[in-house]
Amino acid sequence: MSLGIGLAMFVVYQSKSIQGLMVFLLCASIVVYFRFVARLRFSFLKYLYWAIFVVGSAFGVVGVLNKGPLAPILYQESVTFRGDYWRAGLNMTLDHPIFGVGLDSYGDWYRFSRTEAAALRRGPDITSNSAHNVFLDISSSGGFILLIGYLLIFGLVLKSALRILRKSSSYDAVGVGLASTWAAYNLQSIISINQLGLAIWGWVLGGAIIGYDVFGERSDTPPRKVLQQKNPELTPASSVLSGTLGIVLGIALAIWPVVQDVSFRRALEKSDALAIQKATNQFPRNNYYYVAAGSIFSSNKLDDRSLEMARKALAANPRDFGAWKILVANPKLSDSERASAIAKMKELDPFNNTLGD
Repeated sequence: MSLGIGLAMFVVYQSKSIQGLMVFLLCASIVVYFRFVARLRFSFLKYLYWAIFVVGSAFGVVGVLNKGPLAPILYQESVTFRGDYWRAGLNMTLDHPIFGVGLDSYGDWYRFSRTEAAALRRGPDITSNSAHNVFLDISSSGGFILLIGYLLIFGLVLKSALRILRKSSSYDAVGVGLASTWAAYNLQSIISINQLGLAIWGWVLGGAIIGYDVFGERSDTPPRKVLQQKNPELTPASSVLSGTLGIVLGIALAIWPVVQDVSFRRALEKSDALAIQKATNQFPRNNYYYVAAGSIFSSNKLDDRSLEMARKALAANPRDFGAWKILVANPKLSDSERASAIAKMKELDPFNNTLGD
């Protein structure tokens, strides 16, 4: 364990990851308290510990925001950029409070929802497809309906975590480990993206905490009675059938994007325009491939095919700014269509001062 912690901190130091350091300190603070401080007889030491923790956390937060004595150590310019993403996500949430802008649609709405300062800070073409905050990602994409659902699940996990920490009569390494790691994940989720490789840990840890609270054996609770079942080793046929159908359905739904991705990559390797076009039109017809193919065709002076890809992308998603850029750049577009396209781009990106008239 010590070796693992040492290697993790070495990676944090080498990568200069402030969020990694803060996540580690939160997790370590919870573990140290329940391992060494919580069982002390002197209450004032517990209060002193938490007073130091609260004051230290306050200095850390203001330091990250470029204020206070720790600012030279903790502040990073990326915090300012995250603020731009947060404000855009909040604007999307307030403008579309019920259902949000649509799942995975943050990138389509970022240009419209960002502030003028955000557009000027790094240039209008620097955008984001995530609010860099899990709560804002959920509220902006699914509105308050989805956010409330997420918060209810969050509350259930928090309730179980507090029960585990409160009811253990002795140090419970498993319970404290799960609760502290989940707390660290949620701290990280405030300033990071809702990316699958990260988000999965929030769900896995949350489920593990609830399961440990319900089924975990603790010395302070009497053992639960186990219901006796006839032939407990036999699984009902209906469960096997439904499970099998679920797996087959899941594979059937997930395989097509993978197949299209493989086809598109092979077409690029061949440098075959016809193969690229065929892969792009393949089910499920992802807009990403339309825009990518349109850009490739445009670079190779295949204007007809580029125009076709741009129009197909816009037919599927009229807010795809990349498709509008390809369309406007196409020499075969009429003057009236180009003027109309530029007007639409200004509507989608009102603070972009680089768009022509």
